[in-house]
Amino acid sequence: MDRIDPASASTVVVGLNPTGLGAVRSLDKAPSRYIPIIGLCESVWRAGAYTRLCDKKYYCQGFGSPKLIDDLIELGRKFSVKPVLILTDDITVLLVSKHRQRLNPYYHLLLPTNDVLELLVDKTRFALYAKENEFSVPRTWIINDKDELEKASEEVRFPCFVKPRYRNEQWNKNSYPKGFRSRSREDLMPLYDMLRSTEEHYVLQEWIEGPDTELHMCQVLFDDNSRCIASFTCHKVRQFPVEAGSACMAEPTYCPEIEKETIRLFESLQLKGLGAVEFKHDARDNRYKIIEPRIGRLGTLSETATANGVNFPLLTYAYLTKMNVPENPVREPVRWILEENDVQTCLHLIRNKQLSLREMVRSYTGPKCFTLFSWRDPMPLVATIWKDLRGIEKEALWSSTRGGEREGTPHAVVEAADFLNKSKR
Repeated sequence: MDRIDPASASTVVVGLNPTGLGAVRSLDKAPSRYIPIIGLCESVWRAGAYTRLCDKKYYCQGFGSPKLIDDLIELGRKFSVKPVLILTDDITVLLVSKHRQRLNPYYHLLLPTNDVLELLVDKTRFALYAKENEFSVPRTWIINDKDELEKASEEVRFPCFVKPRYRNEQWNKNSYPKGFRSRSREDLMPLYDMLRSTEEHYVLQEWIEGPDTELHMCQVLFDDNSRCIASFTCHKVRQFPVEAGSACMAEPTYCPEIEKETIRLFESLQLKGLGAVEFKHDARDNRYKIIEPRIGRLGTLSETATANGVNFPLLTYAYLTKMNVPENPVREPVRWILEENDVQTCLHLIRNKQLSLREMVRSYTGPKCFTLFSWRDPMPLVATIWKDLRGIEKEALWSSTRGGEREGTPHAVVEAADFLNKSKR
């Protein structure tokens, strides 16, 4: 590997998934100073592998294994100026955090402590923490055995959501989703019987009904002293699949209630670095309730923030390298769209008479930005179209072969009844 000698600190983006592609494009928007961008990609099937905005790209196998740390150290030795490390998925965050002492000599890192990371990854610990500190979450039960599930099933209002304490290696190997939605006791108990050989401990939560537009996100950046230095709120317009997936269209919306709760949560945890919390508005008591927190990395909706003047990748770089970033006010709200998934969601809604063609077209008017399409960086979209025409499955393009969060794919929530029926075949 050649030596890398930039005049200023580089940024190493680990993972050219949709989030990583958005990070690269966000860093390319640096207003007054060139930032060298290095992309690490584990597969040529990712659309981000075709971006022209990386100064260099390296292919690295084993993102979920310690080999990634060895590769990062080898790369880090090539820089004459210490680069900033930008992370884009949960598994990489946990791995880098575990080996931060080895990486600190080579990279600027802004991460919370291992204990904070583990608390948020462990769904049971976070449920207890939220209750003890009076954070608003859906009604929750900790399930450690079948007796506790029996008792909880008599108290919970259906539908409910079942998620594991950890998405462990076996869970990911089985390609299980984040969780399962159960609509009755009749499918809840068999579901637990089928899953407990993979993971014994679960969190059971009441499902909050309501349209996808009631799902809100607050993203933040905290400094080394656990003070919030940037925040941005938005809400989903559509998601894929409908009701139980990941955002495919989002737009900014200022919601002081969720911003205040997000900052309160992360201040209580003494967060350092990036964080985000997803909320859903519960019409039953008119409150926003925490669905899931995320820390240590960017998310898909980070590009929504960039399009609306809050560039988290650039702000992270600027904080760690003491670079001044001028404000970038936006005159009109900009919608973010993940093209492929949004079209599929629209077709589903149109077939079910929940959306008209005119409403779909109207949603694409006005200022917008896309995950794949960019006049300045067209090849990710071209590569995606070429692969689709060649019959390469979208799952091979977008999904992670190592498990973990699969942004933009239909594996966030699965109906328990459907899962049980397929398992019987």
